[in-house]
This record gives sequence, C-alpha cells and structure tokens, in this order.
Amino acid sequence: MRNVSLQTWFGHNAEKIIKNKGMTKRAVSEKCGIPYSTLNSMLKGYRAVTLDTVIALSEATGEAPSAFLPPQFKEQNQALADGSNRKEGVLTWKR
Repeated sequence: MRNVSLQTWFGHNAEKIIKNKGMTKRAVSEKCGIPYSTLNSMLKGYRAVTLDTVIALSEATGEAPSAFLPPQFKEQNQALADGSNRKEGVLTWKR
C-alpha cells in the first residue's frame, strides 16, 4: 500500500465492498444521495473522500464505516473502536 495513494486504495476497497454486497455503483449512489459521476470519481481516486462520504457509503451498503478505512487506521485505533480504552468521565460516540 505504500505506493498507492489513500484515495486510490479507498476506491479499490469501496468497489470491492460494493461488488461483494451484490450492489452496483449506480444503486449505491442513489441510495446514499451522491451523484453517480461524483461517486465514480471518488472510486477512481480522482476526487477526495470526506467523512460524510464514508458514513453515507456505510449506511448504503450496511457495512461499518471502519470497513472503508485503510488497515493502518484500524490497527492504531482498535482499542478506541471496541471501547476497551474507555475512561471514566470521557464522552464516547455511540452508533
């Protein structure tokens, strides 16, 4: 992954998730409210991806938002994601 940009990695990964769900890019674009041409540009790595996009794709495909993130982000933050690093008095995000 070192020679691949994060945008390109994201696009390949998102396309794989969409295909594995038996969905089309057009169906996902309609379901999450992102114009097809915009979604396609993101998946090709031509356009930057926002957190809003990750959440919209997550909701459209039924996958967790973390499924769309590169492995290095998951590994470093797994303790936070599974709640094992909670401290008293610290606000946590609940889905």
